[in-house]
Amino acid sequence: MQNTLTILPSSRAIRHKILSLKNSNTFLDPIITIGEFLNRILSLKDAINLDTDRRNLLLLEASEFKNFDSLQIERNFFTFTQNSSYIFRFLEELSGEEIEIETLELADTYGEYEEHLSVLHELYRRYESICKREGVIDSIFLKKEYTLNRDYLKRFDKIHLLLEGYLTNFELNILKQCAQEIDLEIEFVSTSYNIKTVDKFSDLGFKFELNHRYIINLTTLTIISKEKVQEYQNLTCKQFSERIEQIAFIKHELYLMIKGGIEPEHIAVIIPDESFASQMRLFDSENNFNFAMGRSFDECQLYKKIQATLELLDSTTIQNSLRINRLGAEFFDALRPIYHERYTAESFDNFIAILLENEENSREKELVEKELYTFHTLDIHLKVLSTKQVLHIFLQRLKNLSIDDVGGGKITVMGLLESRGVSYEGVIIVDFNEGFVPRSSEKDLFLNSSIRKHSGLPTQKEREALQKHYYHLLISRAKKVAISYVESDDAIASRFLTQLGIDKAEVADGKIYSDILFQRGSLKEQHIKEIVAPYDFTANKLSATGLKSFLTCKRQFYYKYIAKIRSHEIPQELPKEYEIGNILHKALKDLYTQEKSFHDKESLKKSFENILDGMSEANPLVRYQIKLWKKKLADFYLNEIERFNLGYRVDSCEESLTCKHEGLTLYGTVDRVDTLDANYEVIDYKSGNYKLYTAKNLQEATDFQLEFYYLLVSTLGRVSGCSFYDLQTGKLVAESFLAEKLELLKSHLSVLKNTKEFSFELCEDLGSCKYCEYKILCARE
Repeated sequence: MQNTLTILPSSRAIRHKILSLKNSNTFLDPIITIGEFLNRILSLKDAINLDTDRRNLLLLEASEFKNFDSLQIERNFFTFTQNSSYIFRFLEELSGEEIEIETLELADTYGEYEEHLSVLHELYRRYESICKREGVIDSIFLKKEYTLNRDYLKRFDKIHLLLEGYLTNFELNILKQCAQEIDLEIEFVSTSYNIKTVDKFSDLGFKFELNHRYIINLTTLTIISKEKVQEYQNLTCKQFSERIEQIAFIKHELYLMIKGGIEPEHIAVIIPDESFASQMRLFDSENNFNFAMGRSFDECQLYKKIQATLELLDSTTIQNSLRINRLGAEFFDALRPIYHERYTAESFDNFIAILLENEENSREKELVEKELYTFHTLDIHLKVLSTKQVLHIFLQRLKNLSIDDVGGGKITVMGLLESRGVSYEGVIIVDFNEGFVPRSSEKDLFLNSSIRKHSGLPTQKEREALQKHYYHLLISRAKKVAISYVESDDAIASRFLTQLGIDKAEVADGKIYSDILFQRGSLKEQHIKEIVAPYDFTANKLSATGLKSFLTCKRQFYYKYIAKIRSHEIPQELPKEYEIGNILHKALKDLYTQEKSFHDKESLKKSFENILDGMSEANPLVRYQIKLWKKKLADFYLNEIERFNLGYRVDSCEESLTCKHEGLTLYGTVDRVDTLDANYEVIDYKSGNYKLYTAKNLQEATDFQLEFYYLLVSTLGRVSGCSFYDLQTGKLVAESFLAEKLELLKSHLSVLKNTKEFSFELCEDLGSCKYCEYKILCARE
């Protein structure tokens, strides 16, 4: 019996292969991935492999030459480590295709990249020299350092490689060398999307037809078998307006597939953007999904605590302070004294020990400890950095970790690459949008498509075609395929849909799919159904704000004043208009509590600005807004002095009053009351916009603020007038329809007095809902 080494594209493909043979009465041949095969077949002498962080540090050292600045990549530690991946991808690709930078320089006919290529060439030489000095090997130098491990090949009689991806020139040359030592077969599917790979075999004398599965012998250069690939079977597609609705689409399609006889284990959900997994987890209440990518460590509470601590140390904002209070501030005090100090392994370890001391999740704790152990191999390079810099490196390493989804369900959720080499009966693909399918590549930073084509490097179009090849194989193997995409202002369907034969997708009913996720149907019925409840306005005090709420929307009044449902407002760095208004109101109260009038503009201005300055607001944005207001108040000061010269005096500010009117108890806090000749004048400060009614819309009035103030102050004496004080313009705006609005108010209060039960219906004017805090409860968002 032949001892055959089988090489598959991924670990998942190996697991599926083993499961498919579990009932067979035979010995299992060795199976490994292509990556494992290359690691075993390539021998290196006296060299240590590099990890990502040490790689970045050595490249940073190599970049210490004058012309490097022309790449416009800052040598600032954080910026450089974020951008070094572009350089490594470029150098890895050249190494894989066995192309020297000099070749690219010759291909750059117009000298478009001449300077960049020269700098990259110098960087490459310096980096190679540093790696040799350190006794380490980077994969980009592998082609110069390896020897073929023939002893490993002698263990087998034959090698069978299932090829679904792209073979670099380096990998193909390794396989050709192996084929000289052992019988080597390659199995692949020829499609219009993997022409570049097919051409590499064609150069060896093979002739292929599209849409056929081939097994070729690389040793004898013969075709062993040829089989026509089946066309797409049951393929459907739906269009959504909201991305999250696709989760409901997944659940619905799973139900249909399982109902149609497909076992859950034979269904795969493909998410081109793997970050979508975090949203899917939120709605996996049935625990149906098994996430192949695991759970990113940055979703863990431990990671979030570290990140929140660093963010607060870097920037003391309201959001950062609230975040640390929510997640826990136990690390903050321990880290603050050493954060900007020079890194030492001892202080760093002490902080991590505090971090892990009360950690209950053993898996997360184990991952951090393991990462810390390997991290210390970098100490020789870290000693010149601050604790802050080192912590950010360590946090990045933690972010790249993932926790296996050991408790998941039977339905596999995976990225596209994980699906290589595996057949599923049911396939669901979401986010089938431009930018996701196919995914855009970042490898063209230093070269254009023309130079790539001239040099034999894969172009952007060829790389995207390879992704289409993976989708093609996945879809053609399945019995049923369901695809969805989002159509919105910033998302359009992938053009690849047309190549799959889908010219027009069915537009999904968002309400139906939203109800699957949120059960919004029952929620909506609960909150928009008629609410009839008793309420006695004569037994409850009424403010102008309360009356405005009732007249604008009775449902809003019910939630706010009867059910007493209050919204939670998240504090923001940028102050809201009403917050600045409150500060001005308080300052004006303090001003006129000290002095009832002023004789000149300068003394008024000086006194008011001293009060504003004494409020000592910590928020710099609030201080800035107050500074702007100081400039706006020039006309206000002039108008005030004119009034005081006419004999007006401030009688009271922010005085709370109550009165009985039409059988109801009215109450309010009057901004200001002035006196002149034993008469009172009511003033309501306005720092923002306010509505003035006309004869045409007077009957629609809902705001009776000045009318309330008139009735309240009338209990003290005769009121000669009511005005808004527009602080923006410094002008008093008199209530033109005071008598008419008092009559209208009287009729409203009469209805309220004589009614003991109300239907708290929703308002008809949807414009009123735009900024209402209860719009979600009313299903109007």
